[in-house]
Amino acid sequence: MRITTRNSIGFGKESKESKKSNGAQAQNRPSESKIQEEIRTRAYYRFIERGGKPGNEWNDWFQAEREVKKQYQLA
Repeated sequence: MRITTRNSIGFGKESKESKKSNGAQAQNRPSESKIQEEIRTRAYYRFIERGGKPGNEWNDWFQAEREVKKQYQLA
């Protein structure tokens, strides 16, 4: 069972119960294109959260990438 709550930028935050099942999640890893799509989406929402001002696009991208890799246990 996966239980999530919304954080300030709109992405799910997993509960302790959900984290226990992350081993199964790694086996059900999404496709590379789905992972890239999720990174793009997260980076975009970080950009919006910052007020849409240019200058930190790389930081937005790298943070989004770290979050997605952690979520799917890729790093």
